[in-house]
Amino acid sequence: GNDALKFGSAIADRVPASEPLPYYGTRYWGFANPILYYEERYLGPSAATAEAAVTAARARSHWLFADRDRVAEIEARAVVHPVFTLGDGVLLEVR
Repeated sequence: GNDALKFGSAIADRVPASEPLPYYGTRYWGFANPILYYEERYLGPSAATAEAAVTAARARSHWLFADRDRVAEIEARAVVHPVFTLGDGVLLEVR
């Protein structure tokens, strides 16, 4: 399930090492551990709302990791472009 992380650097190429990757969803540890291990990046705590997640992404590098079933909530608040899928999660560029 983590092959996409093992054989690429989709997250590390986009998110600065010193910056937490904002997250929105309920599957935090299922994503946090593999992203930390394979990409050497860490998820910030899960945002309480889609609005808070969008705000956090815009305040940083415009990247947001979210559960796929939460993407519609995010799209209602921002223009997003999915760039990388990891199981039930997706890395979004938020504008």
